[in-house]
Amino acid sequence: MIARILTYLLIGGLLIAAVAVSAPQYLTHLFIAFGAVFVIGTGYLAFVYARRVFDLWKRLKEE
Repeated sequence: MIARILTYLLIGGLLIAAVAVSAPQYLTHLFIAFGAVFVIGTGYLAFVYARRVFDLWKRLKEE
């Protein structure tokens, strides 16, 4: 798990470095895209975990 996270962080860092060196005018667009992916991912995780909490809460009420 930690190796996977470190790999993703390394790939992201290399991608940012490559864009910063080769085409710095697109760096703002890259950060906006990363921000959008982060917001979508966080929203999805919040939805999934909220659904799990409500399912667990419903099961606890039934007992």
